[in-house]
Amino acid sequence: MSKKITILIILFNMIAFSQNEDPAAEATIEEAVLEESPSEEMEDDENEMFNDISFSFDLEEGNTDHLALSGGWSFSLTGNMGPFKDTEFMTSINVNKATLSGEEYANDYSAHIQFDWMANGSFSPFLFGDKSADVSIGLKNRTNFGIGAKQRFGRIFSVSAAALYENETTGIWDDEIEEEIDSLMTFSRLSVRPKVKIKLNDGATVIDYRTYWKPKLSNFDDYLWENELTVSIETFYESFMIDFSFTHKFISRYKYGAVLRSEDSWIILDYEYDEDLDDYLPIYDEDSKFYKDTDTALSIGLSFSL
Repeated sequence: MSKKITILIILFNMIAFSQNEDPAAEATIEEAVLEESPSEEMEDDENEMFNDISFSFDLEEGNTDHLALSGGWSFSLTGNMGPFKDTEFMTSINVNKATLSGEEYANDYSAHIQFDWMANGSFSPFLFGDKSADVSIGLKNRTNFGIGAKQRFGRIFSVSAAALYENETTGIWDDEIEEEIDSLMTFSRLSVRPKVKIKLNDGATVIDYRTYWKPKLSNFDDYLWENELTVSIETFYESFMIDFSFTHKFISRYKYGAVLRSEDSWIILDYEYDEDLDDYLPIYDEDSKFYKDTDTALSIGLSFSL
């Protein structure tokens, strides 16, 4: 007997505004959330808080045994905080785990925290920290802390630059001792992020594209390159959105210097008999032995705001 249980996506958004509860004012502030063009300092009564919680669960048993779990939480608080005017504090956590026939094929998480000062001005300094892991690329831990600034050029284009201190642990296969070992590196990295954000139909459609170039300061040929494109389209009901997301990630180290994956993940094509060992030995797909340098992801979802 086969059975399948699926909870697609549960999204719950909450926006809280201080001293601003009438419906007419709510529409005005919702437009302000979308708008990123430079503005004057925010007053105390324009402070706002935003929460977003998402969860996804998929279970199949029988001819196909599949389990997938994912969830996320994000929080932001904007406004005036003591002597710091027009600030934005944000934090987020995302977790994803999946198995097929008992074999793990996805296990990753990311956590982010950031503080922006003069967030809606033409120039905005910020502090941030990140922690992440992704077994699909051998990343057991990546922790970094940084400081940077963002400069806006007009209403749709901005550039951010930051310097960060990073600690990274990667699991790689050592063919000589035939076991996985941890490669621990500590270094400084530069991060440059151009961003384009376009709003159409009075903000009903938002197109957001950003690209990150993150070289090591000691070797600019060793870098991460990440692209993110999101498109949000408001439907007939303004709180109901259709969201398209595409991501592209490139690791130069995996392209220019082959790194072996764990032997458990190598794909066996066939077996051949070895007379010396009097045994059958596996013939592996050579490409499956090494981490790929590029990952892409495409998703389409729905969100509902209250």
